[in-house]
Amino acid sequence: MGGCEGVKGMKVTRRKFVSSGSACAGGILLGRLGEFSIGDSRLQRECAVLDLRGQCALRESLEGYASVAGKGSVCVLGEARNRARGSRITIVPGVGVLDQPTASALAVVARAGGALLLESGAGFLARCDFAAHQKMLQGLFNVVINEPVDAWAEGEAMPYIRYAWPAERAVRDFSRVVPVLAEDSQVIGRLRGLAVAAKKGVGRGKLIFLGSPLGPALRAGDAEACQWLQALSSTI
Repeated sequence: MGGCEGVKGMKVTRRKFVSSGSACAGGILLGRLGEFSIGDSRLQRECAVLDLRGQCALRESLEGYASVAGKGSVCVLGEARNRARGSRITIVPGVGVLDQPTASALAVVARAGGALLLESGAGFLARCDFAAHQKMLQGLFNVVINEPVDAWAEGEAMPYIRYAWPAERAVRDFSRVVPVLAEDSQVIGRLRGLAVAAKKGVGRGKLIFLGSPLGPALRAGDAEACQWLQALSSTI
């Protein structure tokens, strides 16, 4: 990474995401990318899941969204605009450091209408890569984020992201979360009072920013995570 330090000067390591032990409604079977379940039919019709390939910082998240939205929902950047026209929600899992063409394409998709669900993977980036991620979000969408926070703060109970929109759900998080300063946005999710998810209007569309990765919870079969995504598809 060109000599980047780890976040806060330490090596960044991933925590192993723990399964909730519960299955999503509809009998979703989870597995590796390429072993997709039938999934939720509404999500298959209404969602496009964008595979950023090397610019995705958390492949487990891509696998999670694909497992519930179906194999046919996954597309690459060159297909994103066309797919977005036929989808109400474009999901971008585990966003890391984006090059300018990718960032510009996402901005076009967001402003064209529908919803762009942008899930930050910044908790898994080195310090200098985080700074680039932070600058990109502010420049494109006027979304201001702070440095990642370990969800497992010392002495705290099991961490939950408590969503207020589009449905009230509590989703466990086992990683690092990215706080968002939502001056011109509506906070839709918090971790112990810290804003980590927000939504705002962008052009003719809507941006939904997740500073806590939801995809790994979907991959693990977390019922609350699945219900939240299903509620989103019903609301947009």
